[in-house]
Amino acid sequence: MKLQFSDKELDRLIESATYSAQSQFEQAKTWRLVDWSVSALAAAFAGVAGIAQLATDVPAPVLAVLALVASSLVIVHATLRPEGRYVRGRDAGNAYLSLASSARVLRDTCDGLAADECDATFRGLLAEQRRVNVEAELPFAPSFYRGRRNVRAGYQTYKVDVGDAA
Repeated sequence: MKLQFSDKELDRLIESATYSAQSQFEQAKTWRLVDWSVSALAAAFAGVAGIAQLATDVPAPVLAVLALVASSLVIVHATLRPEGRYVRGRDAGNAYLSLASSARVLRDTCDGLAADECDATFRGLLAEQRRVNVEAELPFAPSFYRGRRNVRAGYQTYKVDVGDAA
């Protein structure tokens, strides 16, 4: 029985999953930085406002501004929910890496399997790709470009794939 997919289609799946994984990881790093930064700033402003209140010579309007900045940062953090976005980006990146690994295994082992089994496995990989694509958030442009840079720099290349299996 003839295979219903080509090596190029499998290579496209691997390439797409690899680029998507790196973009999602870069997106996760961005959200983690936002989470830590906004949280730290909110805590710092709240702490300064609390300490300043204990001092007798700090004018009330200064205390009010510090407290308002701290509460505004808390509102921004609660609205953006960066901790959840970080986790979703990390999970999507891992799902894409798993997809790319499974596709590589299929590419390397398909010759030893029946054609219908290879086709069924490939269709399963496509279904998994669609599922991850639907669930993953779109990365910001800078995250996409950093992810692309990572792939082009070889951060997602295995030595065995470039012939240097030493």
